[in-house]
Amino acid sequence: MTNKSHAKYLVRPILIGAWLAATLLLAGIGTCDEPAYPIVTPKDRSEYLKQTPWIEVIEREVPPLANDLGDRMPMIMWHGVGFGPLSPQQIKVLRDRGLTQHLQMDASMIPAALNLQAAGMPVILMQGRTDNWPYSLAENADDWAHQFDVTYQPKWFGDDDAFAWHGACPHKTDGWKILARQTRDTMKQFRDAGVKVTGVWMDLEGDPYPWAHLFDQLKHCRRCRAELPADIVNNQAAWRDDAWRRYVNLYDQHFAKSIRDVFPECLVTNWHVVVSTTNNPIRYFVRDVNLPELSLNFFNTTNPIAYGCDVGWLERPWPEQGLGDSDTQDVQALTQKMIDDFYYHEIVQQVQADHKNRTAAGTPHLTAIPWIARHCRIDTQQRAAPLMTRERYRSALAELWRHDLTTMQVFNAMHDGYEQYAVTELQDAVLALDATLADRPETGAAGEKQTVK
Repeated sequence: MTNKSHAKYLVRPILIGAWLAATLLLAGIGTCDEPAYPIVTPKDRSEYLKQTPWIEVIEREVPPLANDLGDRMPMIMWHGVGFGPLSPQQIKVLRDRGLTQHLQMDASMIPAALNLQAAGMPVILMQGRTDNWPYSLAENADDWAHQFDVTYQPKWFGDDDAFAWHGACPHKTDGWKILARQTRDTMKQFRDAGVKVTGVWMDLEGDPYPWAHLFDQLKHCRRCRAELPADIVNNQAAWRDDAWRRYVNLYDQHFAKSIRDVFPECLVTNWHVVVSTTNNPIRYFVRDVNLPELSLNFFNTTNPIAYGCDVGWLERPWPEQGLGDSDTQDVQALTQKMIDDFYYHEIVQQVQADHKNRTAAGTPHLTAIPWIARHCRIDTQQRAAPLMTRERYRSALAELWRHDLTTMQVFNAMHDGYEQYAVTELQDAVLALDATLADRPETGAAGEKQTVK
């Protein structure tokens, strides 16, 4: 079905023509075949995007779908519209674009959840965190924190204060038991208020997630050396596999289970949870290592990462890609098509492998909700990496929709100095969704698996 009534939003040259021109410039699309790099957002445009309510930016600059969303699950955004209650009109603005507001696992947001529910929208919870929580929920830090050698100075991951924390002994899990109880209690508050939580798609990446600096801390912990197997303490590859299994299994047992005890049909996942197997291992999203095989018990949704990531480009050691080693390749000799081909492969590889493994394992209860982004800046050294074109990016998103996805999570971060990309990420995601809807996808009720022919 076509939303003809929204056609007026497709042509607004007087109001936003200048901004759209800037958007095309920032797209990295041109007639030449030279590599395109991210462009700094003009100062006045940057200030506008920082100060204007995001719901207004979306209404003005993200065209509505031409095809009706139907019962397909809407997408959520990293940089969203806040957590306060939205009006019916504001909710409609989002739905018309295949988007919805996400909330956090906080009972104070129940009024906003009720507004979404009253408008016929699913209630989705998502938030991010990166530190020693939930180990730190245990009252006494001596029961869980690393006991460092006297002369050891902890190493951090990069220069960001968000990654400077005292790590936890991974096997001391009293805090996880507290998390399980708190999660169950919060879910009951939503349920008792009349809210049905349809999805919990978290971005919780703290301990024991295998951040590189945590291995260095673990090696210098007296308790870990005494109580953990020697290979985990002495071998980084063995530690990484063990840390990944602990990370997924602890959230599976103490977080996902508590949610589904209250909402059995809720779609639950967390950052980078995927089905990796020995026969078809899934590579970490910046492609440095393969993820170990493990089982999902209470997670019923996977979370592949489909990013055009700067680190993936900058640390590429794969001559089979036709690009050569990043230390020797003359980037200026590359064509935009070669760059597009590289990022296309990066964006689709996890979703394809995860889908293949879910199918081979005969797990019809598992679906997938990937994080997507064309412009993902995570390099701590601030090195320059080229971008793929928006057109090729949208073709990659169209390919993703063919792999049994429920919906997508759009990582439209407001990177300092590059704020415009928070808009273009949404524009491209909505355009790709619209193209998928035009292809007559099969859709089910919210919360069920949806596939695209």
